[in-house]
Amino acid sequence: MREVSAVGDRVLDLTGYVCPIPLLKADKELAPLQPGQSLLLLTESAQVAKNLLDWGKKRGHRISVRRKEGGRWEIVLTKRI
Repeated sequence: MREVSAVGDRVLDLTGYVCPIPLLKADKELAPLQPGQSLLLLTESAQVAKNLLDWGKKRGHRISVRRKEGGRWEIVLTKRI
C-alpha cells in the first residue's frame, strides 16, 4: 500500500496515464466537489504534474505540487471558491 502524506477530500491516482487523460480525469473528479474541497492527484510523471499545475492555475484553483521520493508527485488541487 502506498503512503499518502498530502491531504485531499478525494484521491485520484494517475500513475501510468499520459496527457490529456490525467486532465480529463481530474476535471471529472473535481466537478462534484464543493468550493474549498481538495483533490489529491498522484503521478509519477513530471510532465503530467506540470500540466496539472498549469491547468489548475488557469482555472483559478489553489494548487500545490510536491515531489516525493522515487520520482512520485503529489498535487493538491483545492477547488476555487
